[in-house]
Parts: sequence; C-alpha cells; structure tokens
Amino acid sequence: MARLIYFLEIDNIEQLPDNLSDYPISGLVSAKKFETELDLLVIDGDSIFKNDEMVGSYFEIMSAEDMQRLMDTDFNNLKYIMIKTGDWHVIPLENLIAKLNTINTKLIVSANNPEHISLLRNILELGVDICMIQLSDAFKLDDFAEKMIERGNSLDLMEAEVVHVERIGIGDRVCVDTVTLLKDGEGIMVGSTAKVMVLVQAEVAESGFVNSRPFRINAGVVASYTLFDEKTRYLSEIKAGSQVMIVDRDGNTRKEYVARVKIEKRPLYLLRVKYDDNEYPVLLQDAETVRLMTKDSSIRIDQLEIATKILVNVNNSARHFGMAVDEFIEER
Repeated sequence: MARLIYFLEIDNIEQLPDNLSDYPISGLVSAKKFETELDLLVIDGDSIFKNDEMVGSYFEIMSAEDMQRLMDTDFNNLKYIMIKTGDWHVIPLENLIAKLNTINTKLIVSANNPEHISLLRNILELGVDICMIQLSDAFKLDDFAEKMIERGNSLDLMEAEVVHVERIGIGDRVCVDTVTLLKDGEGIMVGSTAKVMVLVQAEVAESGFVNSRPFRINAGVVASYTLFDEKTRYLSEIKAGSQVMIVDRDGNTRKEYVARVKIEKRPLYLLRVKYDDNEYPVLLQDAETVRLMTKDSSIRIDQLEIATKILVNVNNSARHFGMAVDEFIEER
C-alpha cells in the first residue's frame, strides 16, 4: 500500500491556520498561486503546474468511453494525473492504479470525507499516490486529521511471568472475527484490568483437530478490556462494523474492521501474570485454539506453566470511560 501524500484544496487562503505545518499535508492546491513554504501545485483548467511548469493533466471519468480513452493514453511524460470520477468510484481507479503501477506518474484523487480517504488508501492494496482534500473552510482540518495520518504506531510490549493458572468454570466468551486474514504473531490485547493486557494470538495455527481460522481471535470474557489506540473498550461493546486494534509481537499496530462477534458460554481459565512485583488477572476460554504470544512464538493456554513468560502491555493510568486519567485505582 502506497503512503498517501495529502494536498489541501482551499479557496479562502486567509483562513489558513498558522500551524498548517502541524498537519500531515504536503502541499496546497489553489486556483491562484500564493507564497508558501510547502510544495505547491496549481490546477488551471485541465493542466497541473508546479513552479510555472506543466507537470500533469486533469481528467474526468464519467463514462465507459472516458475510461477507455484514459487506458489508451500514454502517461509517461506526465508526473501527475488528477482524476474526478462520477458514480463509479472504485473500478475506474483500480484500472488506473494497475496501469500506472509500472511507471512514475502519480495519481491524484480528491477525497470528500474521511471514509473516502480510507477507500482511496486501500484500492488494489496499493492505493492512490496523492489524496487531495477538498475543504472550503480550513478549520475543518481537525475533522480530517485522524483519518489523514498514515499511522505507523507501535505499542510497548514486555514480558510478564505467569504465576497462576486455574480452571474456573463457565462464562460468556467473546470471539472476534475480522474482515481480513491475520498472520502468525498477530492478535489483540486482552485484559481483566486496564493496567496489564496480554497479547492473544489469532487462530492462525494448524492442528489435526480443527482448521485454522486466521480471521478469528478468541478474545476472552465479555467484561474484558481490549486496547484501541490509547483508549480501552469492553469486548462486549464490539460488533460487526466496529474496529479493533491488531497488534503483532513486535508491537506494530493497525486497525481492522470486525465482520462478526460471537458470544457463547464456554469453560474458562483464570490466569494471573506478574509484572513489577504486582499480579494481574485475565480470563480466557479453556480451548486449545487459544494461544498467548511469547517473544519468539506462541503457546497454547492449556500448556501454560508457572514461570512461562508471555507478552503484555503495561499502562499505569486509571481509566474513565476508556480514557486514561491520573488518579488512583486498584483492580484485582
């Protein structure tokens, strides 16, 4: 997936905030040229200029004939092409991304809202090269900031020692199925407290008894927390269309949508892990497909032994409606 470069299209230049450089914007696009420390592209009619030099062209795809004309066009002499689509947003861009993938011409597409940005980012897993944000009011930048940033977030993971393993009976377990296939070493953070959560691996492992389900995380009981950016949410709150934060054993994170959540009564394990001389509980299903992440691999929950070290995330803040607050709280 290409890293998007964002340009801002705005008519009222006087409204530009003084801290424009704080936003993930690489340049400005305007019908008129003005001074800026950022790179500048100017669109005039069907032409795109940079430093008074024509570097690209603007095209509209409103019919199958427009699409065919573009597919027959030689773009090798153009640095940029900017596309406006009609009712068909995806297929025309798929065709162009495939065509431009082997040359140096950059594809610019306008985005109207944060959801459109997400779509443009992921078409053919490559995405468009440049996303132009169309805003008439520069102060709406804050509304786009979260979706505009290509996050390369990482989560601090450390090892904690298992000090207690106990079967405790039946409870309501949450199984989270994502819309994508997860890889070995990926899962979500789960914990009975917000302070320490364990990394539960997706069902990627093969066995002779059940097929792997690499879209599935057998995540824990309904009252458990999971981590989403810097906030927590209860597993019971997740449903189809929600997003979860996927974490790998190196601490890299990304967001994925949920296709389905299943809550079923299942036998449970109570684990206690020790970190920094304190013990923290986590409740997970008693099933061989549930695996906890270790530094180098993963281990089945039924094979955990005292002193086994597993990966956890530690957060010393208390939580209020999922948000970190600086107050005393004790969870047991």
